[in-house]
Amino acid sequence: MRGRSGSLSCYLWSSLFRIMTAIDLRAEILQLLQKEESTGLLERIRSLLKRQQDTEGLSDEELAELCEIERRQESGEDAYVSMEEALRMARGALKE
Repeated sequence: MRGRSGSLSCYLWSSLFRIMTAIDLRAEILQLLQKEESTGLLERIRSLLKRQQDTEGLSDEELAELCEIERRQESGEDAYVSMEEALRMARGALKE
């Protein structure tokens, strides 16, 4: 019985440590974000956090496909533009 209660207290301590670590990390990140002035970096962080929420329901195959799309974009193999830029380009092409 002693071994089990030792394991339980170890598990509880481990869980508490992880919770405290998450709280500490969140506080540190918030402090860093409050000081950050780069809009680009803040937008990237927002995108990353939203993507984390948006991908929770994806299958492994869908997630792998998304990762491949992002890899191709970051490596420069594929180029993506904003909707505004795409509309500007389309309007420019129609004028020609």
